[in-house]
Amino acid sequence: MINRIYIVTIIFITAIIVSGCSNMIYTNHQAVKNLLVKTKLDKDSKVVIATIVNINNLESSSALGRTISEQLTTKFVDADMQVVEMKLRKSIYVKRTTGELILSRKISKLAKAVNADAIVAGTYSNAKDSVYINLRIIDPETQRILSTVDYVLNKDKDIKKLLGEKDSRW
Repeated sequence: MINRIYIVTIIFITAIIVSGCSNMIYTNHQAVKNLLVKTKLDKDSKVVIATIVNINNLESSSALGRTISEQLTTKFVDADMQVVEMKLRKSIYVKRTTGELILSRKISKLAKAVNADAIVAGTYSNAKDSVYINLRIIDPETQRILSTVDYVLNKDKDIKKLLGEKDSRW
């Protein structure tokens, strides 16, 4: 009987831990769904996904920004979009610790180089207990914003680690 209680407790704790860790993934995937509902992109559209950057310094990001970009990529591929893998391109500005950064003045040039139908870009703003995220789908021809979504991630120990912060509770 004690072994059964022990096993059930371990399973329950594991489920709680896993569901907490996957909250960021779920939230980022929901953001992509919201972006796609608001735009008229065809399923076969060619999309470039930029690294989500720090709003206070558009030339920097963090492990959080890069992780969000990776999770967005997953959901865009799941939606049958043709996502262009920028890490393999030599012509894009890639900073070793930052990832693929797209500045507004470079969007048209990059999009033409890869013949993209849309660019997904965004920012994050690091607050005390939360991280605020804004994502946009941009038409590379006109640089017009086709769709945008805002959402928030609560700062748990994983988010703090991805931002390079120390958890003050420990």
